[in-house]
Amino acid sequence: MEIGTITRLLDYYFGNSKYSREVIRAGIIFFNDIPPDKATDQEQAFFNEWFVFDFILSNGKTPLQDFYDRNPYNYNFARLQIYKNLQKNEYGLYEVSDIEKGKSMALKNLRSGKSYKVREYSASFQLNTGELFFSRVADLGDHFELVGADSFKMPPESKKILVEEFGSVPEEIVNPKILKDTMCAAGLL
Repeated sequence: MEIGTITRLLDYYFGNSKYSREVIRAGIIFFNDIPPDKATDQEQAFFNEWFVFDFILSNGKTPLQDFYDRNPYNYNFARLQIYKNLQKNEYGLYEVSDIEKGKSMALKNLRSGKSYKVREYSASFQLNTGELFFSRVADLGDHFELVGADSFKMPPESKKILVEEFGSVPEEIVNPKILKDTMCAAGLL
């Protein structure tokens, strides 16, 4: 995915006075009434991802869906298609099955059981087979990628606890807000 794809979307909503109430409402929901300026960089990154993919605007759409429908920058079909493709994503707890350093990783979502081969450069050097981490995988049409905030790498020995907390009930919603709230409650963030 082209660098800046998500940033352009965030800039549109965060920099547009038409959406200032929506952004404030999102901040109140996400940060649980804690001032956003007190947030850590990790919490801010989780907020940005949650805002794009999970927050519901007053029109009933996520900012990602709304941006695609509005096409505020009059993008051509190919560039706009990326925003449509990003809507096909899955957030969750992933286990690394295989790594091709500098190229790709094979992942399994421990909640859904779905497996993905994602194009990935930096995380392929930071993770090892068997490690767990939270992320969002998106279908970009011809390949899958990790999209959103960098997340926590969890040790393999935490698998049982993490699966019980985040991976055992498929109908429950898991997103960066739920992860942030849980990590804060556990004193890990």
